[in-house]
Order: sequence, then C-alpha cells, then structure tokens
Amino acid sequence: MTTRCGPVELTVGQIDRDNVFNDVVRVHLDHRRFAKAGKLIVVEHNGRSIRAVARGAPQQDKSRIWLDLRCREKLGLRPNAKGSFVFRKASWWDEFVWAWHASDAASRIAARIGLVSVGLGLLGAALGGLSLWLALAPATP
Repeated sequence: MTTRCGPVELTVGQIDRDNVFNDVVRVHLDHRRFAKAGKLIVVEHNGRSIRAVARGAPQQDKSRIWLDLRCREKLGLRPNAKGSFVFRKASWWDEFVWAWHASDAASRIAARIGLVSVGLGLLGAALGGLSLWLALAPATP
C-alpha cells in the first residue's frame, strides 16, 4: 500500500470557520488514498511541511486544498494561490510532534501530560527496580 501521493497541483482555499485552529486539511480522497478522514497526514509544499488531520473536500472538489491561516502561513501560501503538494502518511513520531505543537489546546495539553506520565512511570519503575535490587542483594560483612 502506498504511503505517499503527489506531487499534485491544487488551488489553495480558506477553510470554513468551524475548522479554524484545529489543524485540519480538506482535500479529496484521491490525493490521500492511504488516509481516511480523521487520520493525520503530512502535507509538503516547497520544502515546507505541516501535520494536519485529513478531511474530505467540500462538494468532492479535486482541484482545491482547504487550509486555515496557521497552516497556510507555515507553508508560505495565500488563498487562491496554486501550488504543488505532496501528501504522505504520518508516522507515530509525526503524530507525537503534531500533538505537542497542536493549535488546539486540548490536544496539546493531553500530549504533554502523557509525556510527563510516561516519564514518571519510567522513574517509578527504575526506583522500584533499585529498591528490589537493594533488598535482594547479599549483605556485605
């Protein structure tokens, strides 16, 4: 299964108000066959890239891509500009980086709390192992 599509020539559109600051890209399924709606994808344009949640194109329009202001700024684009885009499947690292830098505070905070929780879990496991080793180690005379 392919994990990359493009380059594809598309016209940039402004996303609707409901998707602003949600890191959403609206593009037709034909341009991202590897990712259904709701999956994270990486969008590349002129050496720049963004991570965004894929959604379907309004009216099944295959000639346009819809991005919010933040995503357009990261890619160096303006509304109604034409550009060449490459879409690729996001790795688990891309998903983590997206969550860490997400526009939506809920996603961003959840990712940061998750990382702190993993760190505390590892610290707890290390301290538990150390205390077990000290308890079971033979006493020195």
